[in-house]
Amino acid sequence: MSLSPRLRRRDVVLASLGLASFAWGAPPARANQTPGFSQAELSSSLRTALDQAVQASISRLGARDGFLGDPKVRIALPRKLQEAARLAQRLGLGSRLEVLETGMNRAAEAAIPRIRNTLKAAAARITLRDALKILTGGETALTDHFRAQTESDLQTALTPIVAEELAKLDLVRSWNDLLQRIGPQGQDMRLETHVVRGALSGLYLAIGEEERSIRKNPGRLASGIARKVFGAVN
Repeated sequence: MSLSPRLRRRDVVLASLGLASFAWGAPPARANQTPGFSQAELSSSLRTALDQAVQASISRLGARDGFLGDPKVRIALPRKLQEAARLAQRLGLGSRLEVLETGMNRAAEAAIPRIRNTLKAAAARITLRDALKILTGGETALTDHFRAQTESDLQTALTPIVAEELAKLDLVRSWNDLLQRIGPQGQDMRLETHVVRGALSGLYLAIGEEERSIRKNPGRLASGIARKVFGAVN
């Protein structure tokens, strides 16, 4: 029976890691019987790559125009404001909306570096029981795994910081006062909620781009063992 090209490629990758036995349910070989990598080395390599991707993304997004100057991550006005933009223009308020959008992105740029330690801790404690699956997964498999485990906690950590930054803008206070009058249904339109969601989406996008770059060029990794592990998969 012949194997499909996809299975043959997976078998080659697993064999190059010395972990082919895991794929077919056989007991793993002892460390001194395989030329490959241990589970600990795989997990360590993934954490090294993740930490490097996270730190690079923080530096990129936390710089001036990190959000505002990048169309891929720029945080647009909430839809409700976008719908009112034409009327605002006719009323001469267009410049105020531009100031608001700039302020929202500046708030994200200021907030992301302030959760650097939270991000670093989150990256260090994520569970990687299925390290091999993540390593041989898609181009952003590690980022997707990280997002699934951390998004809720990071949203909680980022919200008060973004709110603090946004509070410096007078128009934001006016907008939130209006939502307060609307009632509970208006809470999902609060600007801090909108900016936090946009900031985290941009952050995970940036981390994913860093992961793709690392997978294509493992030589960028600071750890020798991580370079070997990712090099074996590449």
